[in-house]
Amino acid sequence: MNRMPTRYLWIVFCFLVTGLQPAFAERIHGPANIRETPSGKILFTLNDSVLVSAAPMRDGWFQIGIFVRLKTYEKFPEPETEVMKEIKKGSILFDMKKKEIGITTDIVLPKDIGFTSEQGKRVLEAHISGYTHQDNIRKDSIVEENLERILDNSKRPVLLSTLRTHLKAFEYHHSTLPIGFESYMCHEYSLDDPSPGPRIILIVQEQNLVAIISSRSLFVEHIGSAPPILDRYDLIYLQDMPAEDKTQLEHYYLNRFRYSD
Repeated sequence: MNRMPTRYLWIVFCFLVTGLQPAFAERIHGPANIRETPSGKILFTLNDSVLVSAAPMRDGWFQIGIFVRLKTYEKFPEPETEVMKEIKKGSILFDMKKKEIGITTDIVLPKDIGFTSEQGKRVLEAHISGYTHQDNIRKDSIVEENLERILDNSKRPVLLSTLRTHLKAFEYHHSTLPIGFESYMCHEYSLDDPSPGPRIILIVQEQNLVAIISSRSLFVEHIGSAPPILDRYDLIYLQDMPAEDKTQLEHYYLNRFRYSD
């Protein structure tokens, strides 16, 4: 039986067991073709507005992933039972909520596959992936572009209240830091990393947005920056801060990221 590797169990818990799409999911502008490689063979198509998770765009293409529902069993199949290892051409695709979201145009080999429980039955679900052109992802569903547009149209300092709709739409997680700041974070998405780090962290002090940490390119007006954190995260300042506050903030996240890898 083809069981999901242990390193993907966190994905099962977050996405399959809960039946939820990733909080930071991008939305298809479709119908959209999903290909084996950029400009390559079409594997499946997705309907308009379907939620997917996209890795950073490269040369005009997004690598995307999505969880689909495959088959329901009354109980776990016996070990000798052949569990579905491929999705046949012409198969209708359904999301976790049993909604039709697309169709396969060729044989699709799931990236990962596993079981979840639903009302006493066992549901076989899989993670499938491919590449789609940048025009097939709605720009307003990309967290960086949404944030850039808000900041471009906001006066300085940027008030936390200005960001409320954005924070809710992309389901940021709020934390109070032990160094006198508040943070709002959404996680990165990766097809290969089972424990990806932050995608964007908004740093707030006294109800003002003072700094942003990001793992992807973010083009906003700012007054300064720090050296990349672990050569992975950019830290920019939107508001002037005492040097000691900057040092404290940079050291806090350097240690946090270093020991979380």
